[in-house]
Amino acid sequence: HASNIWNQESSLHPKKFKLLREKTMSLAPLAVGEGVPGVGLKLEHIEWIMTAAGKEQQLRASELNDCKLRSALVVPITAKRSSGTRVMAVLEFFCFSTVRPSRNTLDVAMQVSMVLSGVFQRQLAQKRLAKKQNWSELVLNSTPNAIITITQDDKVVNWNPAAVKMFGITAREALGRPLAKLIIPEGSQAKHAAALEAFAGEPHPMTNVPDLELSARRASGEEFAISMTIRPFQSGKVWKFVAFISDITKHRQEEEALNTAKQIAEAGAKQTAMYLETMKTEVNARAIPIHELVHTLVGKGRIED
Repeated sequence: HASNIWNQESSLHPKKFKLLREKTMSLAPLAVGEGVPGVGLKLEHIEWIMTAAGKEQQLRASELNDCKLRSALVVPITAKRSSGTRVMAVLEFFCFSTVRPSRNTLDVAMQVSMVLSGVFQRQLAQKRLAKKQNWSELVLNSTPNAIITITQDDKVVNWNPAAVKMFGITAREALGRPLAKLIIPEGSQAKHAAALEAFAGEPHPMTNVPDLELSARRASGEEFAISMTIRPFQSGKVWKFVAFISDITKHRQEEEALNTAKQIAEAGAKQTAMYLETMKTEVNARAIPIHELVHTLVGKGRIED
């Protein structure tokens, strides 16, 4: 998509080379196989073209002839991507006579191609890494859950903003310190240590570890309920662990409120059943058989023929 012209012939008029550059810029991007650069895009290897203007046809033939440029060396610069090898740029070298290149010229061109291909490959790797890092930072900084990375000996190496908010401990205060000493009360430290020992005891750290529900401690000393999910990952030759922590205090409170309401409802239903049973017994005890009631009323003269 870009073009430039290098010229060592100071006696030539620079305006003609400027016109060649402008013409090249106006044609960019050239299609595969179109013009001298298109040859490099198509073949993906170094190619010598005896008559450059003949490859250009109506593209830049007039400008190449005005500059008295005859033969051309096309040097594609490639880089490997996930979709395969791709031509990232094409270098054009022209000469003022129709000749075949020397072995030395082709060797130099190959070295230039290899060096520049390496540069493009590193740039692509850096872009991919930066993209992954930016995405990781976005997740770490936006999630409401604390995400903490620790080593196998429980040392904190990453402490996201949600962890700062949840525990009241800054990243500077947390980094390098044992996680258990930072946020785990003494009563829950054995449970946390057992989980780490289970990881360390495996040839490769386990991945299907159940979530832990335990107590945690804020910087203020307040204890609260958390759910912790620990997952291992390999960083080079070293295994590390990422802990995803959520505050389940509200969830616990809702569970307790639900259990309390359930107990109250069950107790109320039991009392209602007992009351109904008592009333039934009392009614049965006070009930008068019908024949006794008739005899009583007749004896008192309350029933007339």
